[in-house]
Amino acid sequence: MVEPFFIFEKKIFLMKKLILLTLILAAVTKIFACRCVNESIAQEYLDADVVALITIGKTYGDRDSHIMQGGRLYSADVKVEKIYKGNEFKMLHAFGTTTSASSGACERLLEKGESYLVLLSKNKDGEYYVSSCSTMPQISDDKYLEEYENIFKILDKNKSKLQFPKFAQYKDLSEDYNYTTRQITNDFLKLQTKQLHGKLVIYKVKINDKGNISSITSIEKIGIKEKQIQELMKKNLRIVDGFDTVEGEYFILLKL
Repeated sequence: MVEPFFIFEKKIFLMKKLILLTLILAAVTKIFACRCVNESIAQEYLDADVVALITIGKTYGDRDSHIMQGGRLYSADVKVEKIYKGNEFKMLHAFGTTTSASSGACERLLEKGESYLVLLSKNKDGEYYVSSCSTMPQISDDKYLEEYENIFKILDKNKSKLQFPKFAQYKDLSEDYNYTTRQITNDFLKLQTKQLHGKLVIYKVKINDKGNISSITSIEKIGIKEKQIQELMKKNLRIVDGFDTVEGEYFILLKL
């Protein structure tokens, strides 16, 4: 069963596009090291050409990559089950082969019948490529799909206010894991009321070069416990933008 987006992002830092492939020479052995830039699911949605729920069909066409020296490619037919943004498409190209994938080379194995929520940008030829860095959580339960759909709805609702700056991720320093209840805990949960539970909120924050929040502007008012929430944000949240966090303004999508 797939985890909901807020755990998915924090546990594996929601991987996006292939950002860096470093060739390391050790004696005569070539080793590829894969590194992915981490972006907020909100920014992924705004930047994507297409966002859709898809099911993988036939995979075929193992070949050498013309994009990356020493890389491998194959293709997959897809069925679009639901479209959230952009236009339907019928094919994906994936790094790897139809039978195997190397994590060190950022490859991804797609198999017939699997369902994914994909957030993709097309290349200059209008084609879509995926790797292990691509944002495409596997979906097996409507409950978790609904979590993503709620994100898309709040972003669409506030789209006119979200042209600049960009969305960043955050770390919650108060976050912990309760081994008795097997649940993630944090200071925000102490504020929980029926009206706040599970609510998604968008803020614009100003940060220093260490990711500490100095000021907060609400894009959409919560209506209750706003002061306490913003105090906890300044105390516990550290903003993260890719490999290097730069001082300035960012949006964040907070789930309470």
